[in-house]
Amino acid sequence: KNNPKPQTRTTMGRKHPTSTNTETTTNDQTKTKQKQNDTRRMDETGDTIDVARGLGLTTAESQQAQSNLQTKIDQTFHPSEKTRFESHVQSYTTDNTHPTTTTTNNNNTSIPEETAISSHQERALRRRATNSTRQSARTNALQTKRLQAASDAATASLLETQSSGFVEAENDKERTYRLTQQTLKRELDVNTSRHIYDLKLGDNGYRMCYDRSGRYSLLTSSRGHVAMMDNHTLTLQTELHLNDQIRDATFLHSSNLFAVAQEKCVYIYDGDGVEIHRLADHSDPYRLAFLPYHWLLASVGRNGYLKYHDTSTGEFVSSHRTKLGPCSVLRQSPSNAILHLGHSNGTVTLFSPATPDPVVKMLCHRGPVQSMAISPDGRYMATGGSDAQVKIWDLRMFKELHRSYGTVNRRPATSLDISATGVLGMAHGNLTTFRKDCFLRAPALTDTEDNETQVNEYVPHPQAYMSHSTPGRTISTLRFRPFEDVCGLGTSGGISSIVIPGSGAAQLDSTEAGCNPYADTRMKGESEIRSLLDKLPPHMIQLDPGAVGSITRNVEMMAEAKREVMEEVNDRKNAERNQKRREKRRMRGKNKVGKQLKRKANNVIDGNLVKLREKKRELEERAKHGGDEGGLTESERVKAEAPAALQRFF
Repeated sequence: KNNPKPQTRTTMGRKHPTSTNTETTTNDQTKTKQKQNDTRRMDETGDTIDVARGLGLTTAESQQAQSNLQTKIDQTFHPSEKTRFESHVQSYTTDNTHPTTTTTNNNNTSIPEETAISSHQERALRRRATNSTRQSARTNALQTKRLQAASDAATASLLETQSSGFVEAENDKERTYRLTQQTLKRELDVNTSRHIYDLKLGDNGYRMCYDRSGRYSLLTSSRGHVAMMDNHTLTLQTELHLNDQIRDATFLHSSNLFAVAQEKCVYIYDGDGVEIHRLADHSDPYRLAFLPYHWLLASVGRNGYLKYHDTSTGEFVSSHRTKLGPCSVLRQSPSNAILHLGHSNGTVTLFSPATPDPVVKMLCHRGPVQSMAISPDGRYMATGGSDAQVKIWDLRMFKELHRSYGTVNRRPATSLDISATGVLGMAHGNLTTFRKDCFLRAPALTDTEDNETQVNEYVPHPQAYMSHSTPGRTISTLRFRPFEDVCGLGTSGGISSIVIPGSGAAQLDSTEAGCNPYADTRMKGESEIRSLLDKLPPHMIQLDPGAVGSITRNVEMMAEAKREVMEEVNDRKNAERNQKRREKRRMRGKNKVGKQLKRKANNVIDGNLVKLREKKRELEERAKHGGDEGGLTESERVKAEAPAALQRFF
């Protein structure tokens, strides 16, 4: 009675007289319940549902995904690219895989029901098997994910060998330039098809330009209408009606400020249409250009002067006289900020604000230069002249790249532009023609009768990539929209927007000032301050951008080196000129009577004269090979020494 434990046992024994049978039944129920739980938690492959729920893949699913990926790779990749892909996958998995210790699990191993181990040991063994299965499933799932990531990286744009975005013909009989904008609009998505539209604003002669981000466009007419439009929402932001003639307009460092070239001078307006500045020094301007990295506004006009103005300080920087009369063609090089001017005598001059004279002067056309465009990398230049030819120039050598392109309707190219992907747009009359790869592949050249290369050959229309027509409206401006496959046309009756697949490169840098189309007010302010702090002085604009930051040599050494180079070039030119020069036969007095009789006498064949010449030739050979006096007799020697006029007396 004093010991509680026997009472408890006795009491429990009284309540459960068959204690041994009860314990056996309890153990059997525990085993059955554990088996049911294990069966519920295990699938047919031995992986647990928790692992599948946590990682999203079981062993069977991961193996199936890996086999599908391998099949896709075999079908998609070219045999020549498969080796590169496998090396890329191997390096990717090697760099991203951490060493892990796995335990091999044999799903066929089963624990016998009748064993000498206890129930908790049996549960421990099953827990180990479950953990091993979970580790194996986790490893397979991670390997599948790494293989998927490697496959996505290998098929990315950095490893893609084929160009994307362009319209390609299925066979040789198809022509991509026959594809109209109405057909494209039905096939494109809703967001892109919104950019195909026409704005008929009256017969006022409209021009247009985009800002650096491509979000805003500036529309100007020759009769004083100015409008700024948001291209994302297609809404009107600002509209002005000036009672003055407008010749050109351009955005400044941001979309909130733009400059307008009016009849007398240049005016600057803000985003609300309020006049901010009046630049009286830029008198009678024709064309404007803004240099974003130097904050310089340049203009050229009727008087033939190129003028630079600093928009950050308001100071007038420099003025250069072109000495070639009025100029209405002005474009800037995106790589070195050099301004290219096209003149009426067919020459193109390159100017820098640091030099009074042009750094380069090129003769590009036989007539006036009507339009000009420069590639985004600054290596190539396209010029259009009044001879209805478009020529491609290599600015690294300042030579013509290949033969020129002729316009379809034999009209001069009034506007040219080059997209970010190298698509050349040409506007001539009411037609626009777009060509791709014109800076890489030179058309076949033909030879004339004089074995000279024929440069001005007409290139047929089937070589064009895309085309578009505006019936009844002459196109004055053609500009590609940055970061989009959109091209804007300024016509005599309004504005047109078309889609050119593959012309835009969606590679924008949000950290660069003025190039983020999704920037808010705060971001615009920060980028403006950053660009003002990074502003470059005007004297750093040079023809060779690599010269900035290099060490300047001694002036005398540079002059001596330049003199040697010029002497070498002059010597080479003189040698070539002397080689090509032909000696001219002077025939003065050829019509005299004596010379006419002499020419007639040379045509008469005299037998005695032939014998005399043969005899003289024999005597000369004897004198050359013979000894004393050539072995001649006295009479022969006298006859040989006699003049030709006395030979007939012997």
